[in-house]
Amino acid sequence: MIEGSDPAAGARPAIGGLPGQPRTLAIAAKLWRVVGGLFVIVAVLGSFGQTVNGPAQADGLTVVIGLLFAVSGVAILILGGRLKRGSDTRIALTALSVIIFVWWLAIIKLLLFVAVLPLVVPAIILQYWRTSNRWFTALRERPPAR
Repeated sequence: MIEGSDPAAGARPAIGGLPGQPRTLAIAAKLWRVVGGLFVIVAVLGSFGQTVNGPAQADGLTVVIGLLFAVSGVAILILGGRLKRGSDTRIALTALSVIIFVWWLAIIKLLLFVAVLPLVVPAIILQYWRTSNRWFTALRERPPAR
């Protein structure tokens, strides 16, 4: 087991992750992947003009915005998967989500922003939780394999 990961403090056996990876980190990675998937779905639906009021005319700008959101969603999916596998992508995920949400709030309705916010806030908090921080610190301090 990795030093600094205490089973009583939220560590779990490896199930698709690394040995001793804290539950907080596993949950954060799952939340990030859900958020990335939602971004992709909203982007695809938005690009094809499916709105709450029914089909709309998809102009060039709508398609470009939809593609940018889809690319951002795919990036969050990839970074969330790397977080699950032990890469410290926490800063990239946090920065990308803040940029996207500010952009999203400026472009898209507040309702969609509020709908995804309960997934992002816990993901950010859990990935920086004490057990997650100790686990990444232990990974960085471990001597390289020969």
